[in-house]
Amino acid sequence: MKSSADGVKTNIRVCIPALDELEWLPRTLGSFAQQTCDSFCVVVCINQPESWRSDPGKREICANNDKTLKLAARMARDLPYPLHLVDRCSPGRGWKPRQGGAGAARREAMDFAMKLGGEDILLVSADADSLYDPDYLKDIAERFSRFPHVEAIAAPYYHAATGDDAIDRAMLEYELFMRFYLLNLIGTGSPYAFTAIGSALAVTGKGYRAIGGMPPKPVGEDFYLLQKSAKRSKMLLGLDSRAYPAARYSHRVAYGTGPALRDGTSGNTLRYAIIHPRHFEKLHQLYQCFQELYRKNIPTPADAFTGEIFGENIWEKLRQNVAGLATFTKACHQKFDGLRIWQWMRREAAGDNPRKALYANLELHLPGFAAAIGWDGASQPALQQLVQMREAVVKTENERRFAHDAT
Repeated sequence: MKSSADGVKTNIRVCIPALDELEWLPRTLGSFAQQTCDSFCVVVCINQPESWRSDPGKREICANNDKTLKLAARMARDLPYPLHLVDRCSPGRGWKPRQGGAGAARREAMDFAMKLGGEDILLVSADADSLYDPDYLKDIAERFSRFPHVEAIAAPYYHAATGDDAIDRAMLEYELFMRFYLLNLIGTGSPYAFTAIGSALAVTGKGYRAIGGMPPKPVGEDFYLLQKSAKRSKMLLGLDSRAYPAARYSHRVAYGTGPALRDGTSGNTLRYAIIHPRHFEKLHQLYQCFQELYRKNIPTPADAFTGEIFGENIWEKLRQNVAGLATFTKACHQKFDGLRIWQWMRREAAGDNPRKALYANLELHLPGFAAAIGWDGASQPALQQLVQMREAVVKTENERRFAHDAT
């Protein structure tokens, strides 16, 4: 095991899935070349379905991957860290039918990284189109060292502006949606208060093994990994450094930055509409019901939702299989997890006015800020007002991230 310059023991493996990333991957590898941590390696899984080689519409992507693999192999000779390439793109090595996707490629890289051996492994999930602050890896190692019982970090992120007003507006609206969602979850005390971004998370090797590895899902693999981890231990959120995912269109996955930008620029903003904070107050009320639910059935704000999703009184069933209030409360959180919270919040917020929801969030977390920047809460915010909102919310969010970790 090596040690970084500040004496924190580290064994960091950065894991990157790559598909059609000839333009971006060299920048990302170069970003890691600037890291102040001197004890890490990078694993890149360049991947595609095998069937694409016989698909005329995919041949350009296959050629891009072939070039990416060769370029990365050449770069490996000069990079100041070990670079391991997992070839899932060459003829005969592509994904078989019903395999593949971002989750499978991320899992392939992480599983390879685990097989490299060593103790106290940290797996850092990154993307081929993201950049990182120079202290990013060092800061991650220090946080895990300070909180040795924690198994995952959902790191801060920041999408850089592109100069294209339509893309930047969509990006800023998407970020505000995610940031207020996190702030409101932190306010409820939820164990699922995290933002799942594949380019901005890290897990311990021990934790990775315990949850069965990265879920090989075509979309949402980052969310499900963090949700599994949150069911085992507290999630860390605070970090002095951050990831910088690219703000660009993508059709490769159904959720995330790329689809959000695509939807936002085409006027379809409902999927990522900001949720009014009053709905999170219902979640907080539900949590407050757990103590009484341990003793008897009582009405809860989530009764209609749980009845529809589970088709039964889940609290009574949980009560029959626990030994005390603490285990009952944990079982409630395990059952009503991050996915169920998201589904419930979306259901409760259906039909809400998104501008009123944005204004309410600003007033709750940054009282008076909307008026200070000249936004009335009724008109469409100007692009510069969205920029100002993001900067202010990022500052507040960073403070809340560290406060969350300290509790």
